Amino acid sequence: MIDPQGKVASTISSPNINDPWGNMAVVDNGSSATLFVSNAGFGVGGADGNPPVFKQATVLRLDLDVPAGKPPVVKQETVVGSGFGAQADKGVFLVGPTGLALSPDQKLLYVSDAIGNRITEIDEPMTRDTSAGVGRQLTADGLLHRPLAMVTAPNGHLLVTNALNGQIVEIDPASGKQIYARWIDTDKAQSPPGNGDLFGLAMTPEGDGFYYVQDDVNTLVLAK
Repeated sequence: MIDPQGKVASTISSPNINDPWGNMAVVDNGSSATLFVSNAGFGVGGADGNPPVFKQATVLRLDLDVPAGKPPVVKQETVVGSGFGAQADKGVFLVGPTGLALSPDQKLLYVSDAIGNRITEIDEPMTRDTSAGVGRQLTADGLLHRPLAMVTAPNGHLLVTNALNGQIVEIDPASGKQIYARWIDTDKAQSPPGNGDLFGLAMTPEGDGFYYVQDDVNTLVLAK
């Protein structure tokens, strides 16, 4: 946890946190907050040849108190998702569940399951007190090519970056339909173009575009 001056004020550690991997979904209520964190390190280790897939990755909910002028304090932690696949990888270190995004009404949490090449959804993530397992599959394969970061757009649609090409995919969560894939990184130094380049994703405050990291050129990019 970083204070307003950019210094480390505190840390959160727990047996439920192991290789937190990817972007968090956050609900900020001022004096309280809720964080959703994917953990891809359980059971995963190096291996000769092709490392095995361990289906032990989780999604953890952290409920925080945020006292004025002090670091947040963990009030409760709950594993709301479990059994996702994770695998050591010599190219990207680790492949596992990465993107987390809430529906506008906060009744669904969407998870990008990279190993399963799919998006799943977990019911009642803000209040549930047990794991939903991997949840319910929303959409899979098609335009998805190892889905990574994910955000909810102002229209309620999901935007998901691909790890294996330079595309971002728009999904209608009401129907599970994959609407469109847009090339945002066409660098032909990789094959396919943009392969392995896209990391991180966030909407602009106005909701009229999004920021993403183009890893191959070490650049934060704005797209509209």
